[in-house]
Amino acid sequence: MLVPSPPLLSTLLRSTAFAASVLLALAGPTQAQSAAQFLTIGKPGTPSVDQANAVIKHLPAGRLELMFNGENTTKTWQISLGRLEAARTQTFQLALLNAVSLLPERSAVKLSINGVTLATIPASSHEEVTAFPVKIPNGLLVPGLNTVQVSVALTHRVDCSVKATYELWASLDPAKTGFIVPKDAAFSVRSLGDLAAEPLADDGTTRIHMRLPQGAGEASIGQAGRFIGAIVRHAGLARPIVDSGPDLGRGPGFDVLINKGALQDDSIKALHLLARDETLTIGRDPATNRLVLVLSGNDDADIERQIDSLGRSGLGSVARSGGSVINSGSRRSFAELGFATENFAGRHYMSSLDITLPSDFYPANDRARLLLDGAHSGALDDNSALVFRVNGTLVSTMPLAGGKPERLQHAIVELPLRFFHPGHNEIAIEGMTSSPLDQQCDHSTMSHDPRLMIAGSSELEFPDFARLVTLPQIPSALSSRTVADGQHLNLYLPNADSGSVGAGLTLLANMAASRIDVGSPAVHVGSVASSDAPGIVIGTPDQLPETLASGLHDIAKPASNELPVVAETGEARRAEPNPMSTDMPLDAAATDNSVMVKSGVQAVVNGAEQLLRSRGFFFSGNQSRFDRLPATSTTMLIAAIAPDVGSASIGGLELPHFTRNPSQWLVVTAPTADLYQNGIAHLVANGQWSDLAGQAVSLNVKTDALQSIQPARVTYVMPERLVLSDIRPIFGGVLSNNIMLSIALLMLLMTILGVSTHILIRRTGSK
Repeated sequence: MLVPSPPLLSTLLRSTAFAASVLLALAGPTQAQSAAQFLTIGKPGTPSVDQANAVIKHLPAGRLELMFNGENTTKTWQISLGRLEAARTQTFQLALLNAVSLLPERSAVKLSINGVTLATIPASSHEEVTAFPVKIPNGLLVPGLNTVQVSVALTHRVDCSVKATYELWASLDPAKTGFIVPKDAAFSVRSLGDLAAEPLADDGTTRIHMRLPQGAGEASIGQAGRFIGAIVRHAGLARPIVDSGPDLGRGPGFDVLINKGALQDDSIKALHLLARDETLTIGRDPATNRLVLVLSGNDDADIERQIDSLGRSGLGSVARSGGSVINSGSRRSFAELGFATENFAGRHYMSSLDITLPSDFYPANDRARLLLDGAHSGALDDNSALVFRVNGTLVSTMPLAGGKPERLQHAIVELPLRFFHPGHNEIAIEGMTSSPLDQQCDHSTMSHDPRLMIAGSSELEFPDFARLVTLPQIPSALSSRTVADGQHLNLYLPNADSGSVGAGLTLLANMAASRIDVGSPAVHVGSVASSDAPGIVIGTPDQLPETLASGLHDIAKPASNELPVVAETGEARRAEPNPMSTDMPLDAAATDNSVMVKSGVQAVVNGAEQLLRSRGFFFSGNQSRFDRLPATSTTMLIAAIAPDVGSASIGGLELPHFTRNPSQWLVVTAPTADLYQNGIAHLVANGQWSDLAGQAVSLNVKTDALQSIQPARVTYVMPERLVLSDIRPIFGGVLSNNIMLSIALLMLLMTILGVSTHILIRRTGSK
């Protein structure tokens, strides 16, 4: 459908009025006055970057994180600026591209820095990326962390239905969005504490090049991983990606080098010296303009002592990308969790809370609660409601009264803990805020009044949950203690090529960025055996031992016309027959009565579980488990595999697995070394590192599609110290995760009750 363009003068007037109204409505009186005083927008489409004299200081965000979907979205980042950068930076550039279906007069992008709204820009860039330079007032930026917030408000051009809101999007080009910093101020790092201010790559990552010779030994790789981890923790670096090689690094980022004895490398001697103490030299390479950090020592023992000292000298401050950490019994306001609380005037509200639960969080039969404050207007119809999802699963709804305004004061929404898991979790709040006015779809007459507001005083309340490690789980594997042998984390590299070393060092660096102490990683180069101590193994499928290969075979299947991710080793594995398939051999179907009996029992149990669920009984565990993860020639797999502790049964009833050994394997595999090196880099660059949860994840490097599965069956690690308050949630959780055991115990209790009643009646007689 074609829509005629309005006259130019009318368009300009309406655009100006809209920008002013959004600015005054959303910024607040004080911020609106500040914005009106300093608001200056350069000519659209004219980049303000003079490449000879300035550079772009990118946001710590990748392409996926700079995509805004729906009617209203707000995202916030923190970026570190050096002292000279904060004093001399005067411009922030937004590089915008949006959907063609947007109505420019009612669609806008708002930029705020350190709490002050600087500009509201009409979203009218559907043909190509358009650069909007925005003036920054003097004194607004500070040395260290600065907060950048971008909010979008989007309206469909011709469709006022809720379905049309899924077509609304706007994105910022990561390579062209950021602070415009004078070149002589951009490269002003003078100490390790200022390292976070070094310019980021186009994708918002910190690129680290470890100068290592080809074929570096195990000790050198382990020492490099420990040194990089100490740097990341000390300087507070976010989103590190590491590569290695003997040559100089290229592009944004810095080089790291460990030097034993006297300086011999000519490239080190040629550095422009910035800072130097007894052990650490910081310089800038005149050929590449890259920062170079050189750690010097007389021998390995001397270098190890210096790395220890560096790691203990303090932690830098950096924004966490995985969400706020939630502890047992905590209560946090939405404002503390970074929840955006602007008034919403659209039809389809979407927002979320990102939280991180401990790696030993155990979901029992209990509930977290949202205590909602806010209000909605009387313009809503009877179909309006709030919908709450945990990790994509709908868990609760709240109807909104139509035709009359309503105020929410700590309205309770319960979120069952069984839908949460260790690591990163998302609580999504979706609002259907439709109105009879939407049926007219006349944007010129529709009201701009807010329909919904959720206040920052709303709270998330978590109960006292149990702490119990379950295996296999990626979050607990990444916590290092379940893949460590004594005090050493074992890193297995079947090959010491640059791809494998880079992938291993990137993995260790991001564990350090998550404040995980990896200790002194023990690197093992060469073939991996099933008898080796559990650890992290990075290799192609044909380099994995049989135990790990068969574990991956159970959770990943190749797509059609694709190479299998798990290479067959030894005797070719036969495909497991499906008991319900007509392709099953007749003799097997006729003779294996145990399989038939087990299938029949399982069918009865599944039916009983479905019946209990329909009557309001709930069972923990993952309710949306994929059968298997896809595995293609462009896919990387990361999986946690626990050693087989054996199974115990009573009368054919399988009992829960308990162990005192928390060790498990963390396997990173792909068809080629380049693929798993690029795959880990994609996870970091796209902000998907925090989404590593469950037993396994699959990342398609071509499409950036990330899928995960929860373990079908877990092994429980016996706690070293059992608290009395943990007994009930642990016992209830174990029973709810083992439905057959729950049914058996229920039947046993019913039998005992029946027999007791029969004996009592016989003794007392009937009356």
